[in-house]
Amino acid sequence: MIQMKHNYARPEAPVARISLQASSPNLLAIVTRACETHGVAPSRFGRDAIGDPCLVRDLHEGRYPRPATRAAILAHADSLAGKAVAHA
Repeated sequence: MIQMKHNYARPEAPVARISLQASSPNLLAIVTRACETHGVAPSRFGRDAIGDPCLVRDLHEGRYPRPATRAAILAHADSLAGKAVAHA
């Protein structure tokens, strides 16, 4: 049996997505509500928000967007809400 002198195994670093994991369901709820309220198809929302028609489906499947992507998604949801207020 060969014995190793050193154990080079590194401890696992904590996952940096902890804060995003808590907020992703909220983001999904915001996006879903925006689509339903304003009659926008999920693929249209994703395409308009970040150029990705699969965005909403990916969020349902657990996608964790980066902060800049999250900001763009929220800005688009806000712009839909602003258009609804302007037309009311």
